Amino acid sequence: MELENRFVVGVPLANAWAGLLDIPLVVECLPGANLTETLDSTTHKGTIRVRLGPMAMEFAGKLHVESVDDLAHRAVVKASWNETRNRGSATSTSVLEAAAKEACVDVTVRTSVQLAGQIAQYGRGVGVIQAVSAELVKQFAANLQATLEQRQAQQPAPTSGVAAAQPQPPTPSLPKEISSFALLWATLKTWLRGLLAGR
Repeated sequence: MELENRFVVGVPLANAWAGLLDIPLVVECLPGANLTETLDSTTHKGTIRVRLGPMAMEFAGKLHVESVDDLAHRAVVKASWNETRNRGSATSTSVLEAAAKEACVDVTVRTSVQLAGQIAQYGRGVGVIQAVSAELVKQFAANLQATLEQRQAQQPAPTSGVAAAQPQPPTPSLPKEISSFALLWATLKTWLRGLLAGR
């Protein structure tokens, strides 16, 4: 299964690229994701939870940053996940690309996904995997934008004289589970598009 998702981040390219390669930051911004272990600078273990109506799934797995081209702003990330209730597994290879676009950064994520077990049957039936992917990227992009803006605002500004440092607002609390309503709505739209296309 081939997926492509794009989103825009309204911060300078250097800041966006540094944030996208900061795995703890990425995990913090990814709804439902938690970092459980850092094996080395490029390899991490974690979990991710997805809820769709009454159905909740939790995956545990390993993520490895295979290559990074800072000049071209391109990175390759591989991941393997097992559903903790033995309902299947997923492996993916993602190519991440970022490019300056006017006053923002255009990010493209192309992912090749292989599914096995019950998850494969469920996901392919009504386009659930595509809907989950699109909604996950949408929420991640919003969280990343807020976090990078917060980080940028907290950078010390050049001082003149002896101006007192201003207190910084607290880091916003980010949701730790993908919105079930948003996923349900995204899945319904995917199903309706397929139904209308078949007519």
